[in-house]
Amino acid sequence: MEEQKNRRIRKNALYAPLALVITGVAAILFLSLFFRVSIIQLQNDTVYTDDEILAASGLEKGVNLLFVNNFTAVSSIYATMPYVETVSIKRVMPNRIILSVTGSEAVACVSFGDDYWLINPQGKLLEKIDARDAENFIRVEGMEPLMPVAGEIMTVSETDAGKDEYLYHMLAQFQLRNITKNIDWVDLNTLTEPGFSYENRYTVILGSNEDLSRRLSLVQSAIAQLADGDAGTLELEKSESNLVYFSPN
Repeated sequence: MEEQKNRRIRKNALYAPLALVITGVAAILFLSLFFRVSIIQLQNDTVYTDDEILAASGLEKGVNLLFVNNFTAVSSIYATMPYVETVSIKRVMPNRIILSVTGSEAVACVSFGDDYWLINPQGKLLEKIDARDAENFIRVEGMEPLMPVAGEIMTVSETDAGKDEYLYHMLAQFQLRNITKNIDWVDLNTLTEPGFSYENRYTVILGSNEDLSRRLSLVQSAIAQLADGDAGTLELEKSESNLVYFSPN
């Protein structure tokens, strides 16, 4: 009786690993037969075509939904498409992928040798352009990128340290206020008196980077009170006062 019991225990011990193997194989076969991608839904708000984005992502129909590598797809898009701002991939059971891509807007250009590089408000380098095309964007004076590469955030020399952060802050505020098209150039030759040209009529001396939002609001308020034919220089008080001085041309 005891011997039969021991025999049953030994058989169970042999069958248990086999059962696990069979279960694992069955699970793999199940996954390989089901959850295959048949729909790739693309939400594209960029300058690139749908075909270009799909090709860059490497996503294909027929692959198993559970084995889709989101990180690889997202990284590939960022690496080959500098005008892409955000990428997200969502897997929807049982067979759909939702790929959402938003674009990055070029708002300014910085000089590098005889060429210019477009940047977005966060300082991402988008592409190299010539001097003629640069006239359509805010021209940044007083700084230049170090070894620019499309898709990378602009880096600057130690001499220009701090100017890049001030520039990004200014560009973000211009975009927020929807006045990007009104700005002709930004002068960052010195951080003590940075400025910009507004509608090719006003030279604005901003002063400190601190409380930039309030300073720009003061500038816009002052411009609103000037006559249509006025032109000159607007300079903000270097203190925390609300004074804006206007010197006509």
